Amino acid sequence: MGFRRNGPLTAFRIVDGRFPMLDGGGAAKCGGRWNSVGVPIVYASLKFAGATLEKRVQSGPKIPANQVVSQITIPETVLIEQIEAGDLPADWRNHDVQTREIGDRWFRERRSVALIVPSAVVMPFPELNVLLNPEHPDFLHILASPPEPVDWDTRLFQ
Repeated sequence: MGFRRNGPLTAFRIVDGRFPMLDGGGAAKCGGRWNSVGVPIVYASLKFAGATLEKRVQSGPKIPANQVVSQITIPETVLIEQIEAGDLPADWRNHDVQTREIGDRWFRERRSVALIVPSAVVMPFPELNVLLNPEHPDFLHILASPPEPVDWDTRLFQ
């Protein structure tokens, strides 16, 4: 299903500043909720708070070092698809195999450069994440702002 918007879409991505912002290498190396090992999907969130929650879940109790954030701009001229939580099996948050199959298929078919998916971090009103396909022809139209250091509130890690 297409994602309706007026104008460009802005998303946020937090990464270790020692690595490229938009290559998908980390996800390809380790896999993720929406991709298998070897599939270079780039993960971002529609809100900075959502990106922060995702990073907190991944990092554990230690404040992650070297983190930077960029605003990702997806122009209105490219197709974006969306999967809503209600379109997924009821237990999707507990079964990464299901979501990996969806993400891997989307990546391989190259139907769109971006896929909006629900975040598994909080429910019933999930944040929305954006998956980007760096091998899609429209990926060259996606821009990232210069990275800025993330200033963590230490209460997130207590």
